[in-house]
Amino acid sequence: MLNMKQNKKGITLIALVITIIILLILAGITIVALTGDNGILTRATQSKFINELSQLKEELTIFHAEQTTQSLGEYESASLTAGKERLSYNTKGEEQGNIKTVLPSIPDKYLSKIEILRGELLFSSQDAREIEWAKSLSIAVNPYQVENGVLESANENLLLVDEEGNITIPANVTEIWKPLKSQMV
Repeated sequence: MLNMKQNKKGITLIALVITIIILLILAGITIVALTGDNGILTRATQSKFINELSQLKEELTIFHAEQTTQSLGEYESASLTAGKERLSYNTKGEEQGNIKTVLPSIPDKYLSKIEILRGELLFSSQDAREIEWAKSLSIAVNPYQVENGVLESANENLLLVDEEGNITIPANVTEIWKPLKSQMV
């Protein structure tokens, strides 16, 4: 009788260990499904990002159409340049405003990352996933450190040099950073 009770306790203990192992495996599978490059959280982030950029791209198309209609064909979409602090294009009226004038729904988090250059969206980021997602929407990407048209001194800018040693300056660069004498060592 005593031997049977010990066998039942042993079987119960083994069942408990097996249950814990199965729960750990299921927890691991759930964590992998949620995270990682193809995880649910990454996919949700990607969907939100692509949706926001698609909306901005559509707003830009609408702005081009409105300007063409209002200026009776004098507006050229390739002349539009807009950023956080500037707006310019080729109509006879005086342009005032910034990128929010063209893209009213642009989230504040994108004000320093998105510009309009020659009538096209330009997205600035060093995040490999954001770069890939923006390119999937045919949006030009600037992975370099360019701030208000000034090419800054940064490690990311080493990507400007190709294998043969040629340098390609991005189209949105109007000035190359010059260190002050106090910054030169």
